[in-house]
Amino acid sequence: MLSARFKHLAASTAAALAVLVPQSGCPSASAVIEGDEEGECSDGVDNDQDSLTDCADEGCAAATACVGDDDDATGDDDDSTTSDDDDSAHGDDDDSTPGDDDDSAHGDDDDSAHGDDDDSGDDDDSGDDDDDSAGDDDDSALADADGDGAPANEDCDDTDPLIYPLAGDVYGDGVDSDCDGQDCAGAGFGDAYFVACTNQLLWAAAQAECQALGYDGLATVVDAGEQSFLEGLRPLPGSVKHWIGLNDVAVEGVYEWVSGLPVAYTHWYTATEPSGQAGTDEDCVHLFETGGPPGSNGFWNDNWCSTTTHGWFCEAR
Repeated sequence: MLSARFKHLAASTAAALAVLVPQSGCPSASAVIEGDEEGECSDGVDNDQDSLTDCADEGCAAATACVGDDDDATGDDDDSTTSDDDDSAHGDDDDSTPGDDDDSAHGDDDDSAHGDDDDSGDDDDSGDDDDDSAGDDDDSALADADGDGAPANEDCDDTDPLIYPLAGDVYGDGVDSDCDGQDCAGAGFGDAYFVACTNQLLWAAAQAECQALGYDGLATVVDAGEQSFLEGLRPLPGSVKHWIGLNDVAVEGVYEWVSGLPVAYTHWYTATEPSGQAGTDEDCVHLFETGGPPGSNGFWNDNWCSTTTHGWFCEAR
């Protein structure tokens, strides 16, 4: 009897356990789901042990940290290595080297050769902001190490207060004092800055060179004061003619300045000038040198634009 009753009891117990125990044979506790606790979708931990972490786990699909680029002002969106995350003033958005990280006013975001490192102060990227990955760029448009009034991104030598754009230049001294890349004579007069260069160019090439150097173009002469100033600025007045911006290339006999300013003043050599005829290339104007025809020094003459080379005057107004 005891044996039969024991067998019956064992069978009843086994049936009860079959109801309570899953077929896998392993007891089941409450399942852990990635993201069911605050912060689990951005903690870098595989909380549910399924080999998927944070936003890669489907349990975090609806979490704030994993929904697109929410660009809120807190936390690290970490949406990819190239997108721009929350851009708050704190923390590191971790956008790799091309992006813009925490946007704070201090520190080095280390954005390689692009972006805004914002390294103490306002690094506004409006000039020579190399933003390389080494050191502290701190090259904002307001930096002026030599105190000459020219920002570092415009000053060709920010260690010398006598060298800066439009500072004036002495011909042939080997120093580019006005930062135009040339060793021409340069000085200001009134509201204009002029340079006189002696290397020989065709008229159109001289106009292009003036603009390439950062000037408005070939010089305009608005009155007798500027005429006298240009005559005195010439570094080799005895041997070099100098182009100015006056021409009648568009319409024969209708002279205009390349600057677009009105022709309010002229200084022609003789009453027969300008002497260019229709159908010729004698459409561009230069100042005579001291070794020109008698009494011609500094006076104007029209000459062949595309076959004659002269020195040239540039201006910035």
